[in-house]
Amino acid sequence: MIRELRPKYPLLPVVRMCQLLEVPRSLVYRKPSERAERARFYRELTLEIASVLGVHPGYGYRRVRRELARRGFVCGYKSVCRAMREAGFQRKRRRPYPKTSDGKGRGNHPNLLGDGAFIDGPGQAWVADITYIGLPGGFAYLACILDVYLRKIVGKAMSIRIDAKLTLSALEDALSNMRPAPGWIHHSDRGSQYLSDDYVKKVLDAGGRISCSDKGCPEDNAFMESFFKTLTSRRVVAQGQRPVAVRVQLKYCIKELSCIVV
Repeated sequence: MIRELRPKYPLLPVVRMCQLLEVPRSLVYRKPSERAERARFYRELTLEIASVLGVHPGYGYRRVRRELARRGFVCGYKSVCRAMREAGFQRKRRRPYPKTSDGKGRGNHPNLLGDGAFIDGPGQAWVADITYIGLPGGFAYLACILDVYLRKIVGKAMSIRIDAKLTLSALEDALSNMRPAPGWIHHSDRGSQYLSDDYVKKVLDAGGRISCSDKGCPEDNAFMESFFKTLTSRRVVAQGQRPVAVRVQLKYCIKELSCIVV
């Protein structure tokens, strides 16, 4: 448009003309061939980005650009960012992590799974913990109990509420699936879900001893942390799915939990 108006207004500077039309001056001096070439470049870039995100859906523009460079497609961060923005490929912000332990459990229970602990058979030590699974409308909490010797899940329960009822259901499931050895150890964090009166009574009635990690020391419960990492790597739930599909997938994966060895 500016090129058509310049012969009609020869005394009007190009800068002023661009200001009146609210367009950048670069459009005036850019050759038509350059615009077509740039449009073709962004089309190719968008296709390459889509290919990367198909394999790594959680990547942002920095990781996408590094992956493109690894594949031989060299471009700048700003080009990748612009192409992702225009194509609607921008990664969604990660939701805040929900708390899975409040650390307000009563009682001063020692850590019986310290350096001196020796486990040489199944049912001698169980570790328990809670994780969460992201859903389109919020979170579902998963409580698991793992046998230290077998490195296998023996009990599990799921709920949208994180309370003593959730952990108690997982414990009851474990006791129904396996009989622990006399004087077995039940190890967990110091959350109120695991140190409630009903939960402690259930453990003691089954002949167990209560063991707790120190505050702020998740490595004391490394067995469950390793399992949850394995579970996460399997991508139990894909974000963005419909709630019905998520429930079906969760139900199927929960049945597989007892077969996962970490």
